Amino acid sequence: MHSCQYITTTTVLLSHCLAVANMPVQLELGQTFPTILSARDTINRSVIDNGESYKIHTSNARVHIVQCRDKHNSGCNFYIRASLSNKTGIVSIVTLRSYHSCSPQVHYKFREASRVWYLAPHHRAAVLHNRSITTKQIVANERERYGNLISYSAAYRVRASLREEFDGKEDDDFRRMPGLYQRIFEADQQASQSLHYEDEDEDGNCTGRFVRWFIAPSATKKAWDHLRPFIAVDACHCSSRYRQTIMVAAGIDANNQVYFIYSICFIIY
Repeated sequence: MHSCQYITTTTVLLSHCLAVANMPVQLELGQTFPTILSARDTINRSVIDNGESYKIHTSNARVHIVQCRDKHNSGCNFYIRASLSNKTGIVSIVTLRSYHSCSPQVHYKFREASRVWYLAPHHRAAVLHNRSITTKQIVANERERYGNLISYSAAYRVRASLREEFDGKEDDDFRRMPGLYQRIFEADQQASQSLHYEDEDEDGNCTGRFVRWFIAPSATKKAWDHLRPFIAVDACHCSSRYRQTIMVAAGIDANNQVYFIYSICFIIY
């Protein structure tokens, strides 16, 4: 009996904590912000969190103003203004009419509620801990935790954006290869390496697209004389926007264990 009461109480407390964590930020007249950018983000996000919409009237380095999307038809008085004071240099909300008098239909399927800038903070932790999270899971999490119905394409965009935020652009990895090549050479000068790009300048610097990279560490080269007279070659395709293939050669040592010999990474254009 006591265990059931404990579990029920814990569940209620957790539910209350989640509800508080997902509550929209309540704006106040005179509320200050460190920058006009943070004021813009907080105001826009607070309106969307309340299930409402807005139209940007003015937004620049000194002022951010939002009003109702249907102001001209319904005469809705919704209006929020944050500005940078010339005297104090403080950004604050100077006008706050945060209640809509227009039809709720005006807020239906507000596009900004499906934008990456709004969705990314909701799913940053989930993508950080699980890069393989599916778009279906993101759609479900957004609906259950925030009551926001988004499409699969919107979930895909936010996942791709967060992956790029955490792991960087895949294009940049190819530009880092010459630096990695040099570091491997400095650490293992007897290793065999061959890095090729489509075009190279007179000094041998890579200027074109990546073609292939062959590498055989010195340790595996020395071990070759002691391996059995057998070589196995296997290749696999990478899950990438580029048609990358990694080919690996391996042998068998005296303990009947697979022993890596060399590898080649190349792209088929």
